[in-house]
Amino acid sequence: MEVEKGIRDLLKEKFILLDTNILISSSKHLKEFTDLFSFFSTNDCAVGTMDLLRFEYLRDAVTQENKTERELYLNRFSDFEINFASKYIKDCTQIGQIYSRYNKTSHQKISFIDCAISSILKNFHARLYLLTINHDDFPLILHDRIKVFTLDCGNEILNPALYSFNLNKLGNEIENVQKVKEIRKELRN
Repeated sequence: MEVEKGIRDLLKEKFILLDTNILISSSKHLKEFTDLFSFFSTNDCAVGTMDLLRFEYLRDAVTQENKTERELYLNRFSDFEINFASKYIKDCTQIGQIYSRYNKTSHQKISFIDCAISSILKNFHARLYLLTINHDDFPLILHDRIKVFTLDCGNEILNPALYSFNLNKLGNEIENVQKVKEIRKELRN
């Protein structure tokens, strides 16, 4: 897999969080994902998950055989697992509110788990990147799309992308909320 030197340097010795959709897609298309996972490995990246993503991946494994198979697959690709803690709830709520401001016309809401992922990305922004296929779940109002990979999986083309959390964008959004509050306050007076 050909990856630009700048991306290789940026990701050197960083952590890659695998979204549930990556776990599902890579288990179905392991051959096509092999080069991507090899790139992370040769670049000394740790690849892992978080407890909420583990739940999401395992929740529909209805037979013991399927559950065992999925757990083995998860453990095969998990160098680490982040536990979502109550200390992230405030960030999670704030991120959800920002997403909601931009999704007023859409009936699709960003899920709690996606807000939780973003809060984890925020708290580990200097070292943690997310690999996902669900690009709508991580809007560019708070994230940067670092690199899009294209994988030809026969009947479908997958475009997993790496995302990071952008603290400057968050600051701008918080500032915009403050400005709106001030304008509303002036209008009431």
